[in-house]
Amino acid sequence: MARPAKPRLPLRDGVTASAVYCPHGPWATTAEFLAERLPRVADWPERLARGDVVDEAGEPLPAGAGYRPHRRLFYWRWLAAEPEIPFRERIVFQDEHLLIADKPHFLPVTPGGLYVQQTLLTRLRRATGLAELSPLHRLDRETAGLVAFSLRPAERAAYQALFRDRAVDKRYECIAPAGPGPWPRLLRHRLVEPPGDAFMQMQVVDGEPNAET
Repeated sequence: MARPAKPRLPLRDGVTASAVYCPHGPWATTAEFLAERLPRVADWPERLARGDVVDEAGEPLPAGAGYRPHRRLFYWRWLAAEPEIPFRERIVFQDEHLLIADKPHFLPVTPGGLYVQQTLLTRLRRATGLAELSPLHRLDRETAGLVAFSLRPAERAAYQALFRDRAVDKRYECIAPAGPGPWPRLLRHRLVEPPGDAFMQMQVVDGEPNAET
């Protein structure tokens, strides 16, 4: 059976709603379920009281709402304390298909861990009001550079395939100590993505080089 479509919920401070499925279980209230399912969030009763948890119709659940299984609930990620990143992003290109932003150093691309508001995606969604904005690739938090975003969900997979299939030429510049030997120096390696959960951590292996530095 196909999953029901996600309701069109508004952005809140540039953040889209996240979903959590309610399985069959022993919980008496929705707050009890959320506290067990998402234990890193300590203020579920307060969030429910503020109307920050809604059902599949977009209706807020009251703080004392009883638990009902086999449905999805939606909430907006929020952190009580978040490190301020003082560097600003800049939009360098935008049309009806793509948005290209210049990301500063130390700014994460997407929400996660200690960062929700202080991310490139949330800042851009808040500035543009584009709820469907989605990054097509990643840059490390410490890396500055251009990041491409898709504006249309129907086109997203095609653009992401270009990056996955290495049809997009990406170039990096770095500052490193000058060692002995002739310059310029060229390093050629074969980089592969390891299987499993660490798919974003490239590894250097033996074989035909596919990357130059």
